[in-house]
Amino acid sequence: MSTNSTYRLEAVGPVTFARFQSYRVGDQPPTQLYQLTEGDEVPRVVIDLQEVGLLTSNAIGVFVTLNRKIILKGGKLAFCGLDDNLRSLFKITMLERIFNLCHSEEAAIQAVS
Repeated sequence: MSTNSTYRLEAVGPVTFARFQSYRVGDQPPTQLYQLTEGDEVPRVVIDLQEVGLLTSNAIGVFVTLNRKIILKGGKLAFCGLDDNLRSLFKITMLERIFNLCHSEEAAIQAVS
């Protein structure tokens, strides 16, 4: 699909993966992800954070907004590839309540299908 310096987009059937490729995400917030909610298709998006060790508040804000935009279009968003530190971050900030955090790519694909 497309590549950005921070992430690359990959289609897996009807699901779009945003695979982040840098340790720190958010210095340049990935607002281009909002484009996934444009058009007529129902967005089914998986954010893969396997290569990520640090999320800034800017990145978290983008993910919250992206989730809201996806829900408004009738779609679904899930995350996979979270290490223990990122999983703890989502738990401490209570974002695990609004985000679907999956232990594998397969589970994430199922969660958004």
